[in-house]
Amino acid sequence: MPRVLCGFCEGPEKITNEHVLGEWIGHLWGARRGGRQMQHTLTRDTDTTRVWQAYRLDQQVRMACGTCNSGWMHQLEEKVRPIITPMIVPKAAGVRQVSLDLLSQLLIATWAVKTAMVAEYLNPPHQRYFVQEERRALMAGGVLPIPGTHIWVGCFAKENDGAKGLLAGLVHEPHVVSAHVSVFALGQFTVQVFVERRTAGYFGNLAVRPGPWDRLLIEVWPPDTRSATPESIPVWPPPLAFGDDNSLSALCNRFLALGAEGMPYHSGSGS
Repeated sequence: MPRVLCGFCEGPEKITNEHVLGEWIGHLWGARRGGRQMQHTLTRDTDTTRVWQAYRLDQQVRMACGTCNSGWMHQLEEKVRPIITPMIVPKAAGVRQVSLDLLSQLLIATWAVKTAMVAEYLNPPHQRYFVQEERRALMAGGVLPIPGTHIWVGCFAKENDGAKGLLAGLVHEPHVVSAHVSVFALGQFTVQVFVERRTAGYFGNLAVRPGPWDRLLIEVWPPDTRSATPESIPVWPPPLAFGDDNSLSALCNRFLALGAEGMPYHSGSGS
């Protein structure tokens, strides 16, 4: 049997168990052995949702080698951690305000795409959208080389002492995943990744379901160059917040492929 290669560097080193979401996120709620349990919600399609309790963020996949796992992937987690921590855990009087300068937007976007690439390994190969060249480019350059990539952040107002994830794919023909959509809600922090290479960011053959998206979301990729000036730096949270799991599902399903033979196809989820 041929040896499985690393999903990022393609090296032959032994593949390790990689957490879809970093364990440090669970530690923000005191989730550890003998401590507090976290609630996990895993939606693998439109009809099946699994909910369970665990002492940590325990959803794992075998897709990265030890060098990648403990190297650049760990470093990326450490860089994004101080940025998204105050968005994940609410303060006693409500949400904290977080300024998102250009570097913060880049780190959130890179971390979100890395997380989406890892989460896709919860599904069989034919239900994945990212290709090896894109995963390798993310690893090698630490940037987002994929055209048609958009990332937004929002706020989840409902009490959420855990992690919620939805992963979907738009299909233009049966069984062909032609766009990636994922949503993760960690505490009050919500992030959506959308990638569709052919539109290259222009949404030329896509439609968006009606909704107050510009008041629910802040786009962090492509970055707004106006954020280079202090007075134009976007501040999280946006004016409106997502109120329940149904609103997160609506966010995941807001894109439609024009003329598609299929509707948005839920192919799996995060943890």
